[in-house]
Amino acid sequence: MNRRLGIKDYTPKHLASYIEKYRSGLIKTKEIIVSSIVGDIKGKRVLDIGCGSGVFSNYCYNQGAKVFSLDFSPVMLKFVKQTNPNLNIIQASGEDLCFRNEYFDVILALDVIEHLYKPKQLLKEISRTLKRNGTTLLITPNTRVFPASKLFSLIYSRILYMIFKSLPRARARTHKCMHVKEYSADEMEHFLRHAYFRILTYDTFSSVPLFNIADKLMSMFFRGPLKKYKWNSVYFYVEKGGRRDKVDVNFVQKRKQKNYLLKAKS
Repeated sequence: MNRRLGIKDYTPKHLASYIEKYRSGLIKTKEIIVSSIVGDIKGKRVLDIGCGSGVFSNYCYNQGAKVFSLDFSPVMLKFVKQTNPNLNIIQASGEDLCFRNEYFDVILALDVIEHLYKPKQLLKEISRTLKRNGTTLLITPNTRVFPASKLFSLIYSRILYMIFKSLPRARARTHKCMHVKEYSADEMEHFLRHAYFRILTYDTFSSVPLFNIADKLMSMFFRGPLKKYKWNSVYFYVEKGGRRDKVDVNFVQKRKQKNYLLKAKS
């Protein structure tokens, strides 16, 4: 990249592309991931780094959390403030969080780290401002995907769109030039472990239509460690203060079982 990205690169046109993408339903899978992974956040302090148009800040607010929406772009923050005046708006970079140590219970960094020049600094700041045993959900593009997976995704999307004309298509895309560098799931796991986060769960995903069906088909072939190469996006749900131990692959099932038992008692 020839020049360093700045505030002026995040224009109203860039915001409009985000909004159209969200309204078209192309982030449905991401919404499901956030709602199922983060769990009960009522009364907790949540920091949404790189909040964009505020979709997930508003979700957390509606769940009863005290939300802090942080973004580098004044264009984004102005829109977020207009949509929900009750959110705490902060203009800053994820590489330099203006909060005291151990302040947040939950931090979201959804499609953020690929926009930064110092990804390890972001993880250090998250660790610093996160409470002991606090959790972070990180989502980013996954660069290392098997060619067979890319081909399947393309064919699957084309066939479904030919059958169901109403399915969303990625007409508006965020500009690739805004990404400083994208990483593989392996690289992100390495970053997180060396920042002493405990990885609770992770998986790859895609915005292809009817993703749940496609994922079941792909999971027949991409099992265990191979799931890192299944789809072109990856999420990691991590806990502060962990050692470099094994991933709790049954975390989501345990969370669902726990929630079920709590409902049964009430």
